[in-house]
Amino acid sequence: MPPRAAVLVLGLVLAGCGSLCARADEAASAFTARAMPCGATAPTPRFDRQACDHSMSACSAEDARRLDAYFDCLERLPTCDPGAPAAFSAAVLACADPMQGLSAGCFVQ
Repeated sequence: MPPRAAVLVLGLVLAGCGSLCARADEAASAFTARAMPCGATAPTPRFDRQACDHSMSACSAEDARRLDAYFDCLERLPTCDPGAPAAFSAAVLACADPMQGLSAGCFVQ
């Protein structure tokens, strides 16, 4: 791929990353609702959409792929069973695996 085309493709991917912040905001709310039966409360500090949007310029196309995988996993989480909170915690930790290796400054929340 010519360098100019690669820059254009990367620009298009990163321009769409703002939607990843919207997805992150929705995921934070959905996650809190799923975790509440096990006593979880809303995360503090609250998700900062502006900080997230601003940080997306530091994300690569690979970062965007990793973030998508993370949100896909969070969306598939079941509601926490109060009788088995450890299983829910393990599933959440497994979802975080794709977040390893994000570029420095990418996805500041």
